[in-house]
Amino acid sequence: MSKPVEVVLLGCGLVGKAVLRMLGTVDGKPFRFVVRAVAESDFGALSVAGTGLDLGHILKLKESGGRIGGLDVSGQPPGTAVLPADKLLAQLPGLSAHSILIDCTATASVVPHMVQWVARGGSVVMANKKPLTGPQADFDALVSASGDTCGYESTVGAGTPFVASLRRLVAAGDTVSSVMGTFSGTLGFLMAGLQAGEKGWGELVNMAHDLGYTEPDPRDDLSGSDVARKALIMARTLGWEFEMDQIEVESLFSTDMAELSVADFKQAIGKLDGEMSAKRDAADADGKVLRYVASCSKDGLKVGLQAVPKDSPLGLLSGPDNMMVVSSALYADRPLVVQGAGAGDDVTAAGVVADCVDLARSARIAGTSV
Repeated sequence: MSKPVEVVLLGCGLVGKAVLRMLGTVDGKPFRFVVRAVAESDFGALSVAGTGLDLGHILKLKESGGRIGGLDVSGQPPGTAVLPADKLLAQLPGLSAHSILIDCTATASVVPHMVQWVARGGSVVMANKKPLTGPQADFDALVSASGDTCGYESTVGAGTPFVASLRRLVAAGDTVSSVMGTFSGTLGFLMAGLQAGEKGWGELVNMAHDLGYTEPDPRDDLSGSDVARKALIMARTLGWEFEMDQIEVESLFSTDMAELSVADFKQAIGKLDGEMSAKRDAADADGKVLRYVASCSKDGLKVGLQAVPKDSPLGLLSGPDNMMVVSSALYADRPLVVQGAGAGDDVTAAGVVADCVDLARSARIAGTSV
């Protein structure tokens, strides 16, 4: 008989919903996932039943646009309760120590609960970058060298195995000298459009926003902060200790546009057409192309526009795919190149569920080791 592995999900937006769907279909013998609780920012549902929550009813509620606070518990196993989120979080220490806590939120406020969860013997899985990009001490409390306390593949490349690749190099004793890459599908789309030369920078940004490729406020993508967080996570994975304020980050809009409304920003961004075209042309004259690159080494982290050779791995990359290029003692002459989709709800959820499966197989969650 398969052993139940209890799971708590924090955050039930687009990625969270996809995670719930996939957890219900995993053939995880000799274990099966039992979702004990699902929480949003205001309310959560908690079940004391051995079968956990009925995911079908929750998914139906979410697909109809509802929130967990409106869940009809009559369709759930006996003992299910809908609680304010803070009260549900307060009950987490009473759940099984050898369980998995999934963070699909976009807040750092859950960090104390996650640290406590790991200290009690559980493991955490996250798509949320913020817990791993706060103080170095938080990262150290959550991520163990053994790899069985925290799964965080989806924080960097959705389901593409960037983190797993780095962890395997470290486990093998390889010495990594540098990691560089493109880690934003949105910025990859914009760089490809700029390289094509058919549209100006402002038109490209507006098109990406209208197509839903950017965040609701496109400056969240253009600021480079999201790529900087990914660079920090990769650096810390390699044992390089940095803080966010130590990263050199280049924004793709001018400071005078920072306080504009989104509508006004979309009109103003075209002022950079000439500047961005000139940078593209200068790179082209040198046999290179522009990419928005994260560069990581022990000496420092830098995120921004970079002209790379057209025939290099990053130069040949076109479109929204992400790519990581690793140089190390083992990969000195030819770097390790990992490429794949870096965004998408289902791809991100798949990375989360894959981490859950790996952790469910560990001795820590099996209850034979803490």
